[in-house]
Amino acid sequence: MALQLSSITREEKGSKAQADLWARVLRAVYRYAYDSYRDKDDGRLLPDPPTTILCTKRLWNGNTRRTTKIRNNDLGRWLKALDTVRQWAIAGYKTDVLMGGKPNRTEMYAKNVTL
Repeated sequence: MALQLSSITREEKGSKAQADLWARVLRAVYRYAYDSYRDKDDGRLLPDPPTTILCTKRLWNGNTRRTTKIRNNDLGRWLKALDTVRQWAIAGYKTDVLMGGKPNRTEMYAKNVTL
């Protein structure tokens, strides 16, 4: 089902940190292409990076970094949960890609992860 252009609205859903991350990745890729690809006369093929406006108008969200850490007594639980998620991803890949089916990820995840 195609998404109609008229149905797209400007919603404030989502993480500001994710928006900043997306813009930083776009900036890095675009700057590489901007500096690398040139025409015969050594002129740039691309216009100025679109993310420069974020700096000029100070529109970055400026989220503070987390300062919490995984404590020693929580490390075992964290590693076990990480291993479970990895196994979940591998099982999903095997079922989806190799066998063409759909795994019951919710049940698998709920059974194996206890935080």
